[in-house]
Amino acid sequence: FIASLRLTAFFVVGSIIGVVVIGYGLATLLQRAQTWIRVIVGGVVVIAWMMPAITAGMTWYASTTAGGTFATLTGLNQSDFLSSQPLFIVTMANIWSQTGFAMLVIGAALRNIPSEILEAAIVENASPWQRFRLVTLPILRPTITAVVLLVALLSLANFSLIYVMTQGGPGNATNILPLYSHQQAFQFNNL
Repeated sequence: FIASLRLTAFFVVGSIIGVVVIGYGLATLLQRAQTWIRVIVGGVVVIAWMMPAITAGMTWYASTTAGGTFATLTGLNQSDFLSSQPLFIVTMANIWSQTGFAMLVIGAALRNIPSEILEAAIVENASPWQRFRLVTLPILRPTITAVVLLVALLSLANFSLIYVMTQGGPGNATNILPLYSHQQAFQFNNL
């Protein structure tokens, strides 16, 4: 149980950090991009978010095993990334499947920041980092808090993605709490 709790913490914290950072980055880039880039990139990210967890899991399973897409792209055809780094790969799959949500929500919040506030910061000679830290981030704090909470809940409840990819293995390397509960209840009859 303690090991499962530790794995769950790594999985959830890694997912939250990845989803928020990549979602914010994509939202910022798409806000400045041309319309056709916004439509294509936004569409691809939203499709990944709308994909059922089983489909996302099968996609990542096929891409990260020996002879999969990642092995071919890296030139290591016999590398089985899913077996060598299972928790990292399932966390990346979870990030990939939830980033569209964060991108949409944070993008909407970015569009609602009054331009007068940002223009005033520019007039005051605030650097881009200062504008982000002192203007944008405080305005986005409630939105980011909501995204963090929802991603944490979605990650904690994400049984099917990991079950399809690893069934908690190899060994117990990805046996997070939902899989541990399933294992205890249905394999060991320990309801």
